Amino acid sequence: MAHWAICPGLQILIDLLGDAIGLGFKEMKQALDNPEGYYLAKGGYIWFARSGGNIIGCCALAKRGEQRFEISKMGAMTAVRARRSAAV
Repeated sequence: MAHWAICPGLQILIDLLGDAIGLGFKEMKQALDNPEGYYLAKGGYIWFARSGGNIIGCCALAKRGEQRFEISKMGAMTAVRARRSAAV
């Protein structure tokens, strides 16, 4: 199931914003709807942060060249952001 099915109004908003602003929002929708195809199949990476057996965040790197990657998506549950779980 696509993530957009959770909030159908968000699909409409992203489509409208994508038309008004450009490809950024449509590309974001593609990445969220099909992360395996958008990141992994193209040589990118997806990492998950876990705490106590629960996934609390993630980070995705999109491959942009032979040795170039872009931090594309990064997020953490609101309840754990202050813990600095991803601090290196």
